[in-house]
Order: sequence, then C-alpha cells, then structure tokens
Amino acid sequence: MDLPDPGPDTYSLGVSGPTLLPRQYIAFFSPSDWEEFVYEWARALDGYLQVQMPGGSGDRGLDVVGLLTEAGTDGQWDCFQCKHYSRALKPGDAYPEMYKVIAGVTDGVYALPRRYRFLAPHGCGPTLTRLLNSPSKLREGFLGWLEGSSSPLHDADSDRRARIRATALGVDYSLFKAEDLEDVLVVHRRSPNHVLRFGTQPITRPRELAQTPSEVDLSREAVYVKKLVEVYNERHGTAWKNEAEISDASSREHFKRAREAFFSAEDLRGSARDQVPAEVFSDLQQDMYDGVVDIEQMEHPNGMSRLSKVTEKASTVPLDSSPLIRIIRPRDRTGLCHQLANDDRLNWIGQDS
Repeated sequence: MDLPDPGPDTYSLGVSGPTLLPRQYIAFFSPSDWEEFVYEWARALDGYLQVQMPGGSGDRGLDVVGLLTEAGTDGQWDCFQCKHYSRALKPGDAYPEMYKVIAGVTDGVYALPRRYRFLAPHGCGPTLTRLLNSPSKLREGFLGWLEGSSSPLHDADSDRRARIRATALGVDYSLFKAEDLEDVLVVHRRSPNHVLRFGTQPITRPRELAQTPSEVDLSREAVYVKKLVEVYNERHGTAWKNEAEISDASSREHFKRAREAFFSAEDLRGSARDQVPAEVFSDLQQDMYDGVVDIEQMEHPNGMSRLSKVTEKASTVPLDSSPLIRIIRPRDRTGLCHQLANDDRLNWIGQDS
C-alpha cells in the first residue's frame, strides 16, 4: 500500500502490513482481540483517570471501563460493551447486556455508569439503531423484554424481580448508545498500538531534536555524567568533581559528543513513545545491552578503553528486529550505551581498571 508522505521535516519508518483496511482486518479479530482493541481505543480518549479491562466470568457485564474519579465505579465511569459478531447487533443482543448493568447497579456492585456504549465491528442493525436513537422507545422495548419469555427474571424471587424492575424504571436510557467503527479508528490512530496492529502509517521522527543538551540541565543525566567524569579523572590523574571542572580540551569535546548522543537516543525514545508500545524501545535497549555487555565485562586497561570498545561494538550490534530500525541514527547507538550507563546497567570503571 502507498504510505503517506511524512513531509520534509521527518524521517519515516515504512511499516509493511496487511493490504486490508483496518475495518476489514478487524473482522478476523477474536473476541479477546476485539476487547484489547477497545481497551487501546479507550486509553486514547481524553478525560479518563484510568481505563480498565476487568475480564473474566465474574466481570458483571463489564468488558472495558473508563474511570473518571478516584471513586472508580462507585463514582463517575463509562462502560464499553464489546461484541465481536459477524453481523450487526440486534435488540436481542443488547437487552441481556443492558440487564447485566442494571442488575449490577441493583446489587450495589457499582453505580450507574455515566455512559454505556456498544462497540461492534458491524455496528448495530436498523432496529437497534432506531431504539438507541429514541431513549423512550428503547426503555419501552427493554421493559417489554424484561417481562417476556426471554427474561432472566423468571427464576428470580419476587423481591429481586421488584428491585430490578424499580432500577430499570428509573434509568435514563439515553446513556445507552453505540460507537461508529470509523470514529473509533480515528481515535485509535492516536494509540501506540495502531501501527503494530494495522501497519497503515509510517513511524516518523523529526529531523531536529526536540531538545538539545544546552537547553536541559544535567539532573536527569547525573549517573552517566558522573561515570564519564570518573573516566576522565582516571585518564588524566585529576580530581574533577563534575563536568564543569573538566579543563582538558579533548575530554570536554568527548563529553560534548556523549551528551549529544545521549540526547539523540532520548529523542528516539520520545518518537517511539508517541507511536509504538513502550516495550518496543525497552526491547531495543535490551538488544543493545545483549550486544555489548560481553565487551563491557572483559578486562580493559582503563575505563576509557572499556567505554571506547563498548561504543565501537555498539555501532555493529544487529538491531534489525526492532520496528524502529529505519529511524535509528548512528549516534543513537552510542546514546543507547549512555542510557544504559545512566540506568546503572553499564559501567566504565570498577571491574578491573
């Protein structure tokens, strides 16, 4: 498929994917895949304090929930009912699910949700659509179903039947609606999982760094910076306490390049964070660690030798398994090593030097 031009100010990663449109690909989802997709969509919506996917046989009709307050489902919350059928939904599909939430409210399991949304790949059929567009008719249809032969109240005692009917009579049926799949897909494009699910857009990266080293203080870089200063002290027999005291020109230039590499890798992390799941970047870091750790743990005459050999090895570590491979710049590889040092996974001095 033709990928959109990301523009002159970005690098892009063309992700090969299925030739089907997302809505066609969704037709092959399993019910659990569909619930996970809806969960990803809900997380991309604005306004929720937390999104949960209760799941399991005891979920009391809750597939995906969006919580608006610390009170959880005792406070304001939205309910997303996932139905992955090969056809459009009918009233007979919706009524049992509506009953579950009304029964849950009756039993004090949770408060009545602010919104209740049906999500189905094929949407709702004409009859259910008409009912959802007319809360009074939906109320009438549901209450009629509750009294009919398919009602789950047949085996309930009289007290329970009365309590559930009272709840059903008091519900504002305008809370029940359906989400259109095309609208859902527009929001899901903001999810970092969208590219991996559908491969329908490039992973992009700005040509310019979002931040440069000169614009940011050193606080978040304290660990790897300290390790670099130790390397310079060992090399020159000095006792510099921090980067500001480095007086040797070659060491200052080396330090400048190290910070630029670190920030380039941080920029890569930021681009990845906005477009793919977090584990994609952590897997990239792990691949780099696995590729250089044997070099780091070998005997070296000094810390500078260890650092140089590790970054030299980093330039050739295979990273092809990462979806980010085509937007990785050469200095990102050195930067990944400094990130690992900043996380105390790599060290330059302390083994044998």
